[in-house]
Amino acid sequence: MSIVDLLYIPVNDFLIRHIPELAFILISLMYIFFWRYVFLFLERAFRGLSFSFFENTPTIMKILGFVDSFIIFLVTVVLVIPLIKSMANKYIEPLLDNNYLTIIVIIFFISSYLYYSFVYSRHLKS
Repeated sequence: MSIVDLLYIPVNDFLIRHIPELAFILISLMYIFFWRYVFLFLERAFRGLSFSFFENTPTIMKILGFVDSFIIFLVTVVLVIPLIKSMANKYIEPLLDNNYLTIIVIIFFISSYLYYSFVYSRHLKS
């Protein structure tokens, strides 16, 4: 028996048995790292739509300016997170069911760590 048979195959089989959880973890990490960009995009879209509808009513625009982040949070919770979960079930889980799953997971976590170290943590400090 080689080292591959002793280490790689059991780890890969374990990960294959837990593909739904693994897909959720990978999608969650991507969402955690990029939620700012999603929120900024959705807030700009919401402000653009609300400005086009309520352009002549500054009172409503002032109220929407206070609650737009909360509305975007609700939209994210109600629509975006279930959409990501359904996307994970339909598209990502079948892609992960292969013999190279351990390598994919290792590469993804290393790249997540590098992104956190060089990009994400720099934004938190400033």
